Amino acid sequence: MSRFFKNFRMQGTNLEIMKFAICVTFPIGTMIWVGNDTHEKFNVPNFWPDPSTLHRIPKTPEELQAELARMRAARAEKRARLEREAQQMSIVAPTQEELEARELEGMKNRLKVRELAEQALRQKQEEEEEAATAAAAAAVVATEAVEVSSSSAAASA
Repeated sequence: MSRFFKNFRMQGTNLEIMKFAICVTFPIGTMIWVGNDTHEKFNVPNFWPDPSTLHRIPKTPEELQAELARMRAARAEKRARLEREAQQMSIVAPTQEELEARELEGMKNRLKVRELAEQALRQKQEEEEEAATAAAAAAVVATEAVEVSSSSAAASA
């Protein structure tokens, strides 16, 4: 067997035929493998829901009314259940007056925060103006000191 492969050389036309054969047979083999018995290979039991449990869109006015009634009943049942749970946990829903009082308190707090921010801004501006006037005064004193020193230097010379 080794004598056969000893003189066998994959060159030129033989190499191109081999590449072509691989490029053709590999995709075909893959498609055959995937295409055969896919239901048995890739089936996941109970993956899709049962069609009888799926939501069906109402098409007639009677079906629509029945669906609306069912939705209202479900909402009322949920509200009643949540109210029972809130009573068991001693949670009481706030009254309208309490809600209005909370809103008023929030508005007062927002106004107070705004006033404090404006006051801080005014204070910062005043500090900047004071720093500018102090710098200007220091510049005036420095120029006077230079003039005095230059006039004393001129007088001594």
